[in-house]
Amino acid sequence: MKEENHRLRTFVIGLLAAGLLFYLLGIEYGNGYLLGAVVSVIVYEGNLRFWNRIVDSGSAGRGTGMPHFMLNMALWGTILLVSVYRSSILNIFTAALGLTMMKAAVLLEGLIKGKGNQV
Repeated sequence: MKEENHRLRTFVIGLLAAGLLFYLLGIEYGNGYLLGAVVSVIVYEGNLRFWNRIVDSGSAGRGTGMPHFMLNMALWGTILLVSVYRSSILNIFTAALGLTMMKAAVLLEGLIKGKGNQV
């Protein structure tokens, strides 16, 4: 659990730094990125809790994660649709980039730590 907290703290610091850079391009770019990144953190935490609960209970069957996966995709799609309809305050491309930031943080951490560490 300590490792996940460290990963999340590192991600949030990087998130704020990247968000500030997008605000230099324009407010709609920064808003889109930050909205996507916040939803990315929410989805990550939800996935972490859901799959830890499934593994601890030992009751994974066929199609166990399908409703959870569909909820995540619906949440991502909602953010992108809001970005389309509110393009004056949100940019869809930076929102999509923000949505993928937590995945990028997990992959980057795995690359940095190497093969010997169980993540």
